[in-house]
Amino acid sequence: MDNHKKTKVPIWHYIFLPLIVVVLHLIVSLVFYFHLSDSIAYHFIGDGTPDRWMGKNALIGGALILQLAILVITTVILVAARRKALTDASGVLKDNSAKILYFIGSMPVFLQVVISFVIMDIFSYNVYQKHLFPLWLFVIIVLVLATVVFTVFFVFMAKSIIKQSE
Repeated sequence: MDNHKKTKVPIWHYIFLPLIVVVLHLIVSLVFYFHLSDSIAYHFIGDGTPDRWMGKNALIGGALILQLAILVITTVILVAARRKALTDASGVLKDNSAKILYFIGSMPVFLQVVISFVIMDIFSYNVYQKHLFPLWLFVIIVLVLATVVFTVFFVFMAKSIIKQSE
């Protein structure tokens, strides 16, 4: 079975999910921006009360820069992987390479979602004086979901490799 594609898929195709998270993060930030005071609480003690504040531009800008940095790093890794490891001498993707590139491109989404949740919780507290729900619980949910996704991917890839070797 030959899964080679003669056309070169643009790199953004593999980072579609992280790109969507960045765009949604930007939209949420813009929606809340005008509802936030110039100084916003960003650090909270055990009972949920704030103990540190920061300028809203610094917080929103810093979070967006972090999201974009994750996107850029992912893109560089994908370009290097596609160029060096996952193509044959003629530049055509090897078998299963597209699946691996989609996987690599999707992995940062879990980190990005946690960052976005933290920012939305900060916005929620500063606008409505309510936290969404505990960060530790959200992180556990994301980690369990990531474990399921990674397991499914690895089982799928193992089956694909076994099937090709037969």
